[in-house]
Amino acid sequence: MPTGRSRRRSRAIEGGCRRITDAPVDFDVAADAMALRTGLSETVLSALVATAREAGAREWLRRNAEAIEAYNERIEREGVLNRGLLVTHD
Repeated sequence: MPTGRSRRRSRAIEGGCRRITDAPVDFDVAADAMALRTGLSETVLSALVATAREAGAREWLRRNAEAIEAYNERIEREGVLNRGLLVTHD
């Protein structure tokens, strides 16, 4: 089995897989996290998931900006389709 940076092990987890990777982490930050008994891998994984979701949301908004703008303009111009069904409390 290869060793060092080229080694890749993965295991199935929650419908995906994890890979062992090398990532630079500030020594003091890692030491603080270990002292607080914070799971470093889980923390990094959570941060990566959050970052990926945020990037995905920004990309979705970028791709759909024109359609969203057209929809908002139509609502401003014509109103909502269910206008007669809305109950108002005057």
